[in-house]
Amino acid sequence: MNNPGWTDQKEVGNGFFLSLLTWTAFHLGRGPARVLLVFITAYFYLTGSHARRASHTYLRRVLKRNPRRSESYRHFYYFAAVSLDRLFLLAGRFNAFNVDMHGEQVFAELKQSQQGCLLFVTHVGSFDIMRVPGTREQSLPISILLDVNHNSMAMQLIQKLDPVLAGHIIDARQPRPELVLKLNEVVSNGGMVGIMVDRLHDRETGIECSLLDGKVHLPAGPWQMAAILRVPVILCFGLYHGGNRYSVHFEKLEQPAGHRRSERSSVITHQLQHYCERLEYYLRSEPYNWFNFYPFWNDETTGH
Repeated sequence: MNNPGWTDQKEVGNGFFLSLLTWTAFHLGRGPARVLLVFITAYFYLTGSHARRASHTYLRRVLKRNPRRSESYRHFYYFAAVSLDRLFLLAGRFNAFNVDMHGEQVFAELKQSQQGCLLFVTHVGSFDIMRVPGTREQSLPISILLDVNHNSMAMQLIQKLDPVLAGHIIDARQPRPELVLKLNEVVSNGGMVGIMVDRLHDRETGIECSLLDGKVHLPAGPWQMAAILRVPVILCFGLYHGGNRYSVHFEKLEQPAGHRRSERSSVITHQLQHYCERLEYYLRSEPYNWFNFYPFWNDETTGH
């Protein structure tokens, strides 16, 4: 498997540093917080040997050469910068950011037809950036599918900074029949559900796909949900470009019409490979936006 045991990893971060960063951000501003971020990033870069190896392996794939140490540090810093910006985005401080939107018209079409959808996102760049006012005016009410138990620190942060969003968290750990009913309820009422689709749980069914000249296993569950619910699927990539600059890209996934249930497996495999191709396209354009700091490809092991 490409990512055994990622659910056993602790959430990336440290309570002391998170508290210090939060206090600095909201009392002194984003500028001083970004200065502090340089030292916090250096700490995690120097002490995170497993994450550093994973970064090196990924950068070697996407850059097609061995990365320099400065490039690996930059990879860590991009993750830290996006994590800092999440504090401001959850608190509704959108004016600090310059965001270019692409493909947001898909939501106007769905809103007009009162159609809900599934929003497939990844641990690439920022998911929160799609909630800037320009997107929220166009989009549908959003819920987020989240493993609450594994993401306890993130859940506490959301509850503190954005209680409204916290009220729309759907726990991914609930039994599958109940989960399907809950998702169907949301999309039937014209809402959308954001789902991370790039990490495979230990006991989850995976499908092998090609990504960055290697083989990976990605979860089949979200795509099976989409096939069962028969709702539109929107791919979303929120890319960080440095400073306060982001771009958000929405792409509606073309759904084959009238396929038989017996064809579902091949249809899902085709869709997953298409997703990998789009993911690779955006990673080639902004390589430091990849935030899966653990062995991801099939030929990797935790000891590699």
